[in-house]
Amino acid sequence: MKMKEKDKKSTQVFKTPASIIYDEIAQNLCLVKVKLAMTENMKVKELRENIRKTNELVTKSIQQLRDIGSSLQEAEKNCLQSKK
Repeated sequence: MKMKEKDKKSTQVFKTPASIIYDEIAQNLCLVKVKLAMTENMKVKELRENIRKTNELVTKSIQQLRDIGSSLQEAEKNCLQSKK
């Protein structure tokens, strides 16, 4: 049985955020963890640079999660409207 076009689009919308979470955000957060573990033996100048870069990665991950949440809310809204 073939999936309706509307159902295909809904499935694709939910696949993309899952892929982004796995591919982008999880990798960024793993890198943050590694960078934080490396701070133990750093000098002050290196430490500041590491903290700055780590902060950028966390900020990027937070923004990606917000974007995904917004996309999912929009998809849910469209899905509910199409069912009416």
